[in-house]
Amino acid sequence: AELHVRGNRTAEAEKVLADLEGSRGELPEKFLVLARAYARYGMDKRAYLLYRKLMDGGQATADQRLEFCGFCLGHEEFSPEAGVQAEKLCKEGLLDAGGYVRLSKVFGQHGKNDMGLSMLVRGLAACGKRADGTENKEGAFTLNMAMSDLEQRMGAGHHAQAIGSALKAMLAAPDLHFKRSLNDRL
Repeated sequence: AELHVRGNRTAEAEKVLADLEGSRGELPEKFLVLARAYARYGMDKRAYLLYRKLMDGGQATADQRLEFCGFCLGHEEFSPEAGVQAEKLCKEGLLDAGGYVRLSKVFGQHGKNDMGLSMLVRGLAACGKRADGTENKEGAFTLNMAMSDLEQRMGAGHHAQAIGSALKAMLAAPDLHFKRSLNDRL
C-alpha cells in the first residue's frame, strides 16, 4: 500500500488495504495497522471505523486507546469520541499516574487544556492514595508536576494555580533532589 501511495496510485493502495481488511484474521493488531494506514493516507472515516472495531473488541491496550483519542481529537467530526474513551479509561482504572499524564497530554496537544487539566485532577483522585489508604507520594508528585506544567502553559489566570500545584508536588517529592529542583523552579 505504501508503494502505491508513493506512486500516486491511490486505487491500488485502497485495494491492498481492502484485501488485508477482508482477510480472515480478527487480531487486534490487524485493525490497528489498518487504522493507522488509512489515517496516514487521509482515509479518515475508514480509519475511524477500524479504530472503533479495535475499541469495541475489548482487546485494545491503554496506549492504543490513547492513540485513538488523539486521532479523534484531530478530526472535528470524531472529537466527541475522545471524551467518551477518556471517560472509559478513567472509570475502568487502567491508568496509573503516568497514564493520566499521557492522557492529559493527548488533550493538550489538540488545544483542549481544560480537558487535560480535568484528566490530571481525576488522576490525583484515582492515584493519590494506595489501597491501604496511605498517600501515593510518587503518583501525587507526578500528577502535581504535570498539573503545574499545564497550568503554567495555560497562561494568565493560572499562575497561582501552577505555583500551588508545584508546592503540592514538592510536599509529595520522593527525595531531597526533587524538592531542591522544585524549589529552584518556584
